[in-house]
Amino acid sequence: MTQKIELLTSETSWVVSRLSDLTKRLKDSRLDVSMSTDINKCVGDSILILVGYDKVIPKSQLQRFKSVTLVHESDLPKDRGWAPMSWQILRGSSEIVISLILASEKVDTGKILDQTTIYLSGGELHNEWRKLQFEATEKLIRRYLKDPKDLEISARDQLGFFSYNSRRTVLDSQLDPAKTIASQFNLLRIVDNENYPAFFYIDGQRFDLAIYRRPSADKEEK
Repeated sequence: MTQKIELLTSETSWVVSRLSDLTKRLKDSRLDVSMSTDINKCVGDSILILVGYDKVIPKSQLQRFKSVTLVHESDLPKDRGWAPMSWQILRGSSEIVISLILASEKVDTGKILDQTTIYLSGGELHNEWRKLQFEATEKLIRRYLKDPKDLEISARDQLGFFSYNSRRTVLDSQLDPAKTIASQFNLLRIVDNENYPAFFYIDGQRFDLAIYRRPSADKEEK
């Protein structure tokens, strides 16, 4: 019998449309997979994979499934918590580890099943590094689904110094007009032009900014 697989994300997550497309691709690979944004609608007794899910799952819920794993974008135990990609890019990181771990009651503390790494040049904007992030996520999910038990048997504890990131809000996209663009460029890289754009205040008035990469083939204005 084919093992049932369920992908769970939050309704407002950036990953919803991408995860929906992945679900279709996995179905095309003859896997019994479905996607949900509500854990109460997941049937249980299945392999549950969390991607961009922002709620803590109680033990009683975890026990409903054969296994529960999640994708977290850091070299755990560093950068547990919220928005690990954004916080690392803000600090200027050029190599970001993407981890697949077993879910646990305490946030982001489960055993590590698998990892891969994203390499950044330093100029990727929000839509570009999100694309790289999801490609790495899909890679980990596919490797896991080839043989879940094998990775679970070899799972390892998180070791070393741990740190936690706080939740980012729209207010974290504020620029300081007295500082240079260069000194705030990493902040510009992580803002979302539509949902949490960069902004600044001048004389008590708020101004929003949108940032785009200009294709290199375009001619410069003269």
